[in-house]
Amino acid sequence: MHSSNTYNIDEDLKIAIHVAIDRFQKDDTTLECDFPSSFTGAERAYIHRKCSQMGLISKSHGRRTNRYLTIRKKQPNEMMESPMMFRFGQNSQRILHTLLSRWPVKQKERQDIQPKMDRPVPLGYLGYRSDINKPSGRLPNGIPQVPTKCTQSNLDDFQKKLPVYEMKNTIVKTIWDNSVVLICGASGAGKTTQIPQFILEESLKRNEVCRIVCTQPRRISAVSMAERVALECGESVGQTVGYQIRLESR
Repeated sequence: MHSSNTYNIDEDLKIAIHVAIDRFQKDDTTLECDFPSSFTGAERAYIHRKCSQMGLISKSHGRRTNRYLTIRKKQPNEMMESPMMFRFGQNSQRILHTLLSRWPVKQKERQDIQPKMDRPVPLGYLGYRSDINKPSGRLPNGIPQVPTKCTQSNLDDFQKKLPVYEMKNTIVKTIWDNSVVLICGASGAGKTTQIPQFILEESLKRNEVCRIVCTQPRRISAVSMAERVALECGESVGQTVGYQIRLESR
């Protein structure tokens, strides 16, 4: 990487170059801008580097005393030649998986939104698994098991702000000391999403088996609650957390 001092250019000339490039970028009517042949090789190299940093295309023409430099703006088709690649985070992958599970992208839709020369992106890069969305009939009768340790998620801070979190130790101790416990709290306190996780965490600490059943009055509630708890556990629906709706289960 070159520093600006490597080019041995006067500060006044640097300022003039910056002003010229800035004006060129802001002028929507001009597509190209030429720099005179009086520029030295170091000065042209400095302009090349600035153009690269600012997303412009620069090219030198001619030889020796007749060598000059032209800069131009990228056209839309040139911007598509080198697309930016990025990876989704773990939470983003789960959200995308949920959306793709409910509303799968049709082949025709995928072709309509892509340039003709581009190849379709495999859904595997998004963490999407088509097989995990298939209904598997009724939940198995199942044997209570010792739960696995949940991975950390970006929702840990949010969980600690819920009212039920302040009573975590009291709730866990009360559940373990009594066969039946009735917990009352306002909507949004975290009863449905947090208390099952308290039980899972405590069962893991005690190395005790457990099986938790949480009922919901409607289909959308059962699905959304399962997805939320799975998200907070750092998993996908169908691993530690699932749901049962009539003959469909995950």
